[in-house]
Amino acid sequence: MSNSAGSLGKISEVAIEGVLLKKTCQKYGKPSKIRRWKAYYCIVSDGRISLFTVKRHRSANGMGQTTELKKAVNLNSCTVTLSHDLKHDNVFTIADLVGNIYKFKDVHTEDAPGWVEKIQAEKKQHPLRTDLIGFD
Repeated sequence: MSNSAGSLGKISEVAIEGVLLKKTCQKYGKPSKIRRWKAYYCIVSDGRISLFTVKRHRSANGMGQTTELKKAVNLNSCTVTLSHDLKHDNVFTIADLVGNIYKFKDVHTEDAPGWVEKIQAEKKQHPLRTDLIGFD
């Protein structure tokens, strides 16, 4: 995976990483108009969660892939909780200070509690950053 973080700099020690599905539930305190799950490769590091899209393509050497940083959010400005979603297992929620609420679903390892634990530990280890973009 290439680091496309641009101005976010080099990603240092990774607390947890993997593919998660993300769904926007509320945007600025109002229900989101688009409520579908979308897959991202997620990395929790340096007090933030970074979401990358992975695009697969054919090349002269066979199949290839490119990654692009789409979103990065400072975890210190968010609350992270395990969700009790009757429709979906292994879901956790990230809510920010401006009323955005996002659900994340771990479909591969089914370890949402592990993600929440690692994110909470990452929040404690890193100070608040102000140079990050929001999810949307």
